[in-house]
Amino acid sequence: MPNYTRPGVAAAARLALITSKSTWEQIEKQYSELIVRKGGKKLLEMDKFRDSISAKLRNCTDNNSVFISRDELLEIVQWKFAKGKPRYALMKHLTANSEKDVKTASKTAFQKAKKNDIRGAVQEFCKLRGVGPATASCFLSMYREDYFAFMDDEVIECLYEGKRGYTLNIYLNVNTKCAELAKGLGGGCWTPYRAGRALWTASQISSFGLEDLTLLGEAKSDEVKIKTTKKKVEKGTKSDEGNAKPTKKKLEKANVTEGVSKKPKEEQREDERALRRSKRAKRS
Repeated sequence: MPNYTRPGVAAAARLALITSKSTWEQIEKQYSELIVRKGGKKLLEMDKFRDSISAKLRNCTDNNSVFISRDELLEIVQWKFAKGKPRYALMKHLTANSEKDVKTASKTAFQKAKKNDIRGAVQEFCKLRGVGPATASCFLSMYREDYFAFMDDEVIECLYEGKRGYTLNIYLNVNTKCAELAKGLGGGCWTPYRAGRALWTASQISSFGLEDLTLLGEAKSDEVKIKTTKKKVEKGTKSDEGNAKPTKKKLEKANVTEGVSKKPKEEQREDERALRRSKRAKRS
């Protein structure tokens, strides 16, 4: 078994092997609840702020206006720290970026993301001080969640076969796997970002000791199917009883065994009387 360093990653790894869309949906819908458990109402508000910036970026029709401000960079990084593992040593580097630096780098990165240039978009964001592939994926997934997953520690550990790291190549590997998971779930509303979010949620459900659906795997839906089928069979047996093939007991009750009819009762009585007369004759 892999040596996971983050709590609950084993559950995320199990989810990655499950193909039941229902299981994924049941787990992912608990995301907000787990955000609250992780960081309280404060983290939930930060998460909503993250979503509002994401909506602003996605709904912007002017390519020249698709960028983030320095304040937005710093606030979203605080959300990233609160949701995952804080790395406050990076803050002095992040705060060293000017407003112009952030606008230029983010604008170019988003333009490359629009052209589906995953590697190029990440590299552009990484030109900012204190920004690596993980932080870059945070912003790019806000703009193009259909192409970019967010590089949560738990997502890296459950999908990347080597030691957890934060290089561009590791991100590209993990992002490709999130895209494959999303495709396996039918694509459409299932995106690399959403697949990654479900994996993170599964890890948190496990680490907080809540009901872990990944332990049931594919068995839960199969078990339900078996029970349903069993009930239908039982119901069918009762309703079709009149047309069912007679059992041996029923044949015996009908005085028919193996196709040979028993003697009528009157004949049986006559045989009994003859037997009694024969016994009396012998005694006399």
